[in-house]
Amino acid sequence: MKIVIKYCRICNYLPVAARLGLDIRNEFGLDVEYKAAGSGVFDLFCDDVLVYSKLGAGDKFPGKGEAVSLLKKEIEKRK
Repeated sequence: MKIVIKYCRICNYLPVAARLGLDIRNEFGLDVEYKAAGSGVFDLFCDDVLVYSKLGAGDKFPGKGEAVSLLKKEIEKRK
């Protein structure tokens, strides 16, 4: 399973991405790949399936545990 977080480098979203990546690693034991992206982007992917998009969610970061919960649902759908 490939987990990717795309983040806006210009906006300095890497620290937020790193915190989410740590939460994912702690919850699922999965490694996370980080990719710099365009302006305002903060997206979470599971095997190329978009799980969370900051821009798609009204320009807000996921709340505490929100992205992990959404990822858990995506993983469970595959079982």
